Amino acid sequence: MLTKNTKNIEEIQFHNEESFKRFLLGLANKYAKYIKEDDMMFKMEKDNSYSRVIMNQAHPATFYYSKTLEMLQVKTRYGHYNRLGVPQFTLN
Repeated sequence: MLTKNTKNIEEIQFHNEESFKRFLLGLANKYAKYIKEDDMMFKMEKDNSYSRVIMNQAHPATFYYSKTLEMLQVKTRYGHYNRLGVPQFTLN
């Protein structure tokens, strides 16, 4: 995890999917448990293809908080897999 904290912005980069899930679940479920871990970062399509968040050293998930605008933003990459589970993307 890499962090950056300035007068105007707080930035946290996650390279590990489990720590990112714990962070998001902690924010979302603070007052009411309404997000399930199984539903996070994964979307199944009608034709049995699916998309999921891709996270590694080269492609981290980034959480931004603008202190001046009081706005949260999360940036991630995702990959799409066909119905046989074959990746339909490259990580260049």
